Amino acid sequence: MENSNPTIKCENLSTGYNGIVDYHNNLVQIRFTVAGLSIAADGFLASALFQTGSLMFSKILISILGVVLTFICGMLEIRTYQLLNELLKGGYALEKILGLNEEQGLFSILMHAQIVPRFLSKPLKGSAKREKKFIFSHSVMFVLLYVCVFIFWLIMLIFVLLKIV
Repeated sequence: MENSNPTIKCENLSTGYNGIVDYHNNLVQIRFTVAGLSIAADGFLASALFQTGSLMFSKILISILGVVLTFICGMLEIRTYQLLNELLKGGYALEKILGLNEEQGLFSILMHAQIVPRFLSKPLKGSAKREKKFIFSHSVMFVLLYVCVFIFWLIMLIFVLLKIV
């Protein structure tokens, strides 16, 4: 492997690269864990909200807690996405310095897969078919999940305040 800066040892670059890969993988795991725990917590709160005989104050409190919980998890998703993008850029740069081919490095593969949020992908270059395919990124789906649950809790709060639920 060629190194563009001879004062930096290749072992140090490899260690840094491995650290970035590990941190990236941990963030991806955390992202799905937070989403799963958020859904479980929302289910628990929703079941408590719809219990018969609940006091109005507890229904208001549960709805507010649902709004706050969903907002916090949504903000965690945004921050995790920002960190993943920074790791993608740093890892990609290290792969270039380490001399990895485009198909060898994790971040090169991710860079070409374009993990940026999008609803439609661009047609593949050089492909026989030029039709657009609907491809939803994880980031878009996580944001939609949190937005939908946030709207649900806002509606529930309004209903509770209007004494509909």
